[in-house]
Amino acid sequence: MRICLYSIISLLLISCSSQTKNMISSGDLVLKGGVFKTQKWSDPLTFERKSWYKEFTLLFDVLYQKIDLQSPFAQWYSESEKESINSCSEALLVVSYHLDAKRISYSMFKEQMSKAGYEEFALEEFGQNLKLHPDYEYLSLSLHKVHGFCRKGTSLDSDLRISFPGFNEVVLH
Repeated sequence: MRICLYSIISLLLISCSSQTKNMISSGDLVLKGGVFKTQKWSDPLTFERKSWYKEFTLLFDVLYQKIDLQSPFAQWYSESEKESINSCSEALLVVSYHLDAKRISYSMFKEQMSKAGYEEFALEEFGQNLKLHPDYEYLSLSLHKVHGFCRKGTSLDSDLRISFPGFNEVVLH
């Protein structure tokens, strides 16, 4: 009986250890309300989130949303940032983090965005406002960087596919 029990436990341990330790999590992240000069609003700024983990270590994190210039948060964009956004067929606001460029780097992400027809553009003014939002620190985003991505043209695929070595492909909607 003992041998049978040890065999079952050993089999369970071996099968668990052969599972991949690379995981991808998905979810949403919401910043509540905002302020610009004398204006204050309670609208949420909602991001979709994808996170790549090796065991329990976060290797790469991306928060993204299609830029909406009708949102009250659009006040955070400078005039030149708005011009860049208006020149796009589709503009994305991306907030990203990478732990180590030797594993998953931002340049790997940027290269895949480029292959999908997106070009990076600066969002310095918006980024400064975003980083001073009270929820930014609370949500542990202080090491994240803010980027804009622009896709021009008329034939736009609805799915943006991101694939890193050792991980399943992820679709950003």
